[in-house]
Amino acid sequence: MINERTSIGGLSRQETISLQKEALLKLIAERNIDIITLNPHQLYPYYTNPHALLFDLQKNGAKIDCLILYSEELILPFSELYYERWLMIRSYFTVLMSVQSDISKNYYIS
Repeated sequence: MINERTSIGGLSRQETISLQKEALLKLIAERNIDIITLNPHQLYPYYTNPHALLFDLQKNGAKIDCLILYSEELILPFSELYYERWLMIRSYFTVLMSVQSDISKNYYIS
């Protein structure tokens, strides 16, 4: 999940997107994580819109090992504004991981 609507540390939006992509790809490579595509018609191999992610998760219906975020802070506005939808998204994943901190310890889903 990449947040395209924010900037990190005074970077431009495009630089922020690049920073998130590079960091997420590095984590994926380090942990040998396979990327799955829920929607073969999506433009990128990642989501930028949590609503679209939820739609595709509901359509697919599968339980997925992990959702990788750049940081908790970048998903916080969505999770606070659309709390129920965020809980629904989380319910599809066993673990949430973040590049910025290991939030997986706090977000195991039963």
